[in-house]
Amino acid sequence: MKIPPFPILVPLLASAVAALALLGACTSSDPSPSTTTDAGDAAPAAPTEDGAAAAGDAGASANDGGPCNTLPNDAPESTIETVQGNAPPATGGTIADGTYFQTKFVIYDPTSNASPPEPGGLKSTLRITGKTMDLVLDLGDGENKTFTESFTTTGTTLDRILSCPTTGKDLEAVYSVAGSELVVYETDPNTKTVAGSTFVKQ
Repeated sequence: MKIPPFPILVPLLASAVAALALLGACTSSDPSPSTTTDAGDAAPAAPTEDGAAAAGDAGASANDGGPCNTLPNDAPESTIETVQGNAPPATGGTIADGTYFQTKFVIYDPTSNASPPEPGGLKSTLRITGKTMDLVLDLGDGENKTFTESFTTTGTTLDRILSCPTTGKDLEAVYSVAGSELVVYETDPNTKTVAGSTFVKQ
């Protein structure tokens, strides 16, 4: 099964969402994955042609077409699944500096059919340094897309401002930290569907 783009992340995962859209079209047996009303609601919108997330007020390109960062993408292939229900409440926490590999991409949709975790082709590496997030994302086509943004946290809310490849506010998100795991829940501004991206600190 090939993963479609959605984003991360973070813009992040901004591209990963699109990936899900693809999921439904992969085979006739693949359910199509598809919240934000409480702390657990959050998910990415479909990425644009250049792989950037369709974030609320993203502006013009902030670079000259080159990569936003030189982070190597050594992450293994993550799984993708759909949960028929709402995302769990976010808990917040302290986001530690370091390199993280994405291990799971979960779509929370009360109106959709559930689908078990399956490889989707998505490989994503996140680096956090202070209040900066660098992301490199492969949606299964062998091409790495890069993103850079700054972030601040307030309670369980994760506010992110993209600086590359476009500038502007990233998707609405909340987050949870538990041990070495960082889970970012992003909300699609149109459908209000929530996508949870789990990153594990290396």
